[in-house]
Amino acid sequence: MEKERSRWEPEKVAGMTNQEIIKKLKELVPTFDLDTFLAKTAEYLSCEDLTEAEYYPVATFTDADEDFIWMACEELWRRLAPDRPPVEFVAEKVDSLIEEMAKAGEKGRWKELYRRSREALDLICGHTVEETPSGRRLRRDFYEKLSEATFYDLEGFLDDLLRNMIGHEEYERVIDIAGILGEGLGDDIFLDFKAEALFGIGKKEEGEKLSEEIISRNPDNPWYLLRAGGYYTMYGEKDLSKAKDCYLKALAIAQRHLGKPEGKEALRTAYMKLIYISYETGDPESAERYERLLKALEAKKVGRNDPCPCGSGKKYK
Repeated sequence: MEKERSRWEPEKVAGMTNQEIIKKLKELVPTFDLDTFLAKTAEYLSCEDLTEAEYYPVATFTDADEDFIWMACEELWRRLAPDRPPVEFVAEKVDSLIEEMAKAGEKGRWKELYRRSREALDLICGHTVEETPSGRRLRRDFYEKLSEATFYDLEGFLDDLLRNMIGHEEYERVIDIAGILGEGLGDDIFLDFKAEALFGIGKKEEGEKLSEEIISRNPDNPWYLLRAGGYYTMYGEKDLSKAKDCYLKALAIAQRHLGKPEGKEALRTAYMKLIYISYETGDPESAERYERLLKALEAKKVGRNDPCPCGSGKKYK
């Protein structure tokens, strides 16, 4: 027999008074108590988790009323405990800001895009970073649930934001945020942004040390070496010798993975970097040799779904 369709929508629940919501909840969940519910909002990060653990197991409902329980709990949480929003509410706001950013970008409203991106970053950090006696740290449990709740790729979004911040020379903030994310998640991609930002503010030794640690943890990944080589040429006084060393090591790794699409893209990037370094150091013969190798590699066209040669890790299209 086909199930009866739910007659409840969030808008309908939002139009009810607190007393009406609580009365209906008690009909479906006889054990429901408002004070206990409010106390539980401090224990759970997600309204879905709260309702699934505390109310649905003891509830009695028809198909038509099933959705009322979680909708009612979300509405009461929104009204009565606004100072500690569940992850679903934060995800809604993040998704909304990302959509506003997309619209601003389509219309060329770059100031609005910049402002919205900072709002989104502040919102995410405001709920995923906490102050402790030993310093700021990531609320990993909240971050992971937020990643699941958002419609968009949260990690990719943060990656783009940090890249944009480096482009705007917001190095101090990148060091703070990328460091917290990288250390909290054990994520070397975020930590590499911190390394670059350290180079950016002139703390070359710290940036170099962190970059070397990242490279040592990822011996088969040429991209960290390629990025590190760039730091020696982009920030402060150029160190072409160290840059070249990074590119040659990346080249050797890429050659070992030539059978893979990402190996070809890393090899292409390494050739381009080495061509630049060769010309910069007055070695046109090496530059011409790498140009011939690059030309031979380019004979095989990049497909629209292959990794982009820029090294972003995204598809070429």
